[in-house]
Amino acid sequence: RFFISSSMRCQLLICICLLSALLDAQPDCNQNISSSNCNVSWSANKYCDNATMPAMCANVPSSSQYIACRAVNILQSTYYQTLLFEWSHDGNWWNKANTIETLINFCDLSNLCDKHLSDVIYNVTSVQILLKTPWSGYDDIQWWSLAMIRFYEWQHNKHWLQKAIDFYDYVWDNAWDNVTCGGGLWWNVNKTVKNAITNELALVNSIKLYNLTQDEKYLQQFEWTWKWFASSGMLNAEWLINDGLTLNVNKNDSRYCQANNGVTWTYNQGVILGALSKMYAMNGDERLVNTAWNIIQSVMKNLRTSQNGIDDILHEAVSDASVFDNNDHPQFKGIFMRYLMYFYQNVIASDTHGTYNSMKEEILAYAQQQLTAICSNTMNPDCYAQFSAVWNASWTQSDYSAIGQDIAIDAYNWAFVR
Repeated sequence: RFFISSSMRCQLLICICLLSALLDAQPDCNQNISSSNCNVSWSANKYCDNATMPAMCANVPSSSQYIACRAVNILQSTYYQTLLFEWSHDGNWWNKANTIETLINFCDLSNLCDKHLSDVIYNVTSVQILLKTPWSGYDDIQWWSLAMIRFYEWQHNKHWLQKAIDFYDYVWDNAWDNVTCGGGLWWNVNKTVKNAITNELALVNSIKLYNLTQDEKYLQQFEWTWKWFASSGMLNAEWLINDGLTLNVNKNDSRYCQANNGVTWTYNQGVILGALSKMYAMNGDERLVNTAWNIIQSVMKNLRTSQNGIDDILHEAVSDASVFDNNDHPQFKGIFMRYLMYFYQNVIASDTHGTYNSMKEEILAYAQQQLTAICSNTMNPDCYAQFSAVWNASWTQSDYSAIGQDIAIDAYNWAFVR
């Protein structure tokens, strides 16, 4: 009979515990932050306003910046898988592209990014872009082209610009179609869906690539796509963008090529802001700003909730459970906050005449409301600066918890906006 000594039983128990911890890792909030410029230690206190600054966070002038810094540390120490070059509980391929862009924004805005985090961004991007296949969604591929454009804007390495061009050109060459519904890009290789996000991403990619390369073909692609998109009916009477067009009916049906009246997801309202504001920064056409501002105001009015005495919390037009239990839905609010920031940078930060002062005050107040809600509602009570994905609800562990962390960083990047 096989005999297990008490010593062996103890060692076996330790191994089981270690294996369990690896399979179902819980946050370790006492780990040091990865950035040497933000070397902070555990704090049980919450700093949800800008009135006080934790003394242990040297070189970070506000509590919101401290929280952003700490949130990045939690993302890396809790979810990052070094050998896999990805984050656990972070959804699918496209989600990781958004995490990369979020971290690049943190590094670029805060100047708190050390070599370790820079290497993570480089390594993850280098590995993940190898996963593109002929069956990858045309929207998913474009999230990665945008992440690489942002990488180029940050570090000026032409390798990333060329990769972004390769990715976006592939999409345009395979997805643009002048026949069905009179234009627009297909969602994927099956060519059965034309939706908002694929075309919005093409608008951002094309105008950014034109700005960076001065290649006229990208300006022409922007103009074609915007002309088609603006007349497609997806931008509804409430100044919100529907999910896509109805194509799964007979061509003689009156609904064919009409807006599907689908969910007005927050990210659809966000990405368009980046496209229109970037074009405005180049040509000064105030009609683009007016369209974008109408969308922003409609989001503030319609895509919100009220709870715990805090009004106007950004919220999807679906249930909380639908956000927690889905790998796509939790990402959307972070994308909206990111592209609202791009709108602010492209339009308001460059406004030297005070034309948009009222807009500026309203947007900054709105952004601060989201930070207050995230900090007050969604923070894990046992782990400072770990957040979940529904900003009006309390901390909730889910299969996509890293996305909740990522979108909080997207929001807290506003702390570094000047």
